[in-house]
Amino acid sequence: MSEPNGAIGLDLLAKAGAVVDALASGRELSVADLATASGQPVSSTYRLVTSLLTLGWLEPGATRARYRLGPTVLRLAAASEDQTELLGLAHPILRDLAMTLGGSVDLVVRTEDLAVCVDKVSTTGVFGAFPRIGAFAPLSTTAAGRVLLAHLPPPERRRVGGDEAEADADRERGFVETADPFQPAVACLAAACLNHRGEAEAAIGISGFRRSLLGDGSTATEQLLAAAEAISVALGHGEGAVR
Repeated sequence: MSEPNGAIGLDLLAKAGAVVDALASGRELSVADLATASGQPVSSTYRLVTSLLTLGWLEPGATRARYRLGPTVLRLAAASEDQTELLGLAHPILRDLAMTLGGSVDLVVRTEDLAVCVDKVSTTGVFGAFPRIGAFAPLSTTAAGRVLLAHLPPPERRRVGGDEAEADADRERGFVETADPFQPAVACLAAACLNHRGEAEAAIGISGFRRSLLGDGSTATEQLLAAAEAISVALGHGEGAVR
């Protein structure tokens, strides 16, 4: 009886992962070396290497018939390293903001056309648009997503389908305020965290009870902007510019 397609796919991914792991040390290896390191026959390893070369996971090494990690894997590694740095810089600031204002504070990044929560600190039962780390939503549907959308170049905004007038206004204002459609008593605020190129590396958002965030005498917006500025400065952006 043949294996289900899902099982075959997982098996291929496991074999590809074993080849990538074998090259993770930075050494250039031959097909025979990769077969030995990954515990696969030479013939199937050769076919797998050919496919991984096409995908950019591997590339030819400096020595004939040897291979090394390719540009696709290296880009993924660089992105992971950047995000690890971002989380390390941002988490203490998120924690302090959550302790000061209460509610739920999220760090959100853009992945294609989605806003994805990559870190979260909650001090109350309010969770806002992102109930957990890893939750995602279309860019235009959350305060943090709108912040990220506002900092995209106009052609990219149009591709995503955002409202350009709204995006321009959001960027000019420097923050976004929205109401939670499922919890009328909850409000959401978000601002951009900019990198050294002036791009929105992430957005920091806070969800909490409207009376606490937006009531008379509240300094939530100012504290949110200060937190976004602190992360921006840590990322190398010029001090005092978080728009």
